[in-house]
Amino acid sequence: TARQAKLTGEERAREAAKAEAMRAQIDDTRRAGMEKILRRVLSRIGHAAFDAWYERMADARNKRALCRKILLRVQARGLAVAFDGWVSGMKKMQRDNYVVGKAL
Repeated sequence: TARQAKLTGEERAREAAKAEAMRAQIDDTRRAGMEKILRRVLSRIGHAAFDAWYERMADARNKRALCRKILLRVQARGLAVAFDGWVSGMKKMQRDNYVVGKAL
């Protein structure tokens, strides 16, 4: 360009250095932006993994509590007898339903 033709060698070198500095600054800005985006993505992935793990642990804890509750009920003597009676009643009802189904 006409402006570059008027510049001396030293001025051209200064202009080239300024242009290089601007390119480096732009590259640094882009890199920082990409790093920020990458941190957000990794953070979301980490949160999702932690949430899934926490859900599994909470579910397992609830299942253990339920099993503990059931075992305590079955172990209780009076409830065990009632449970056995219920099971016998259910078996009789199933047998009766089968017989009625065959008869019809």
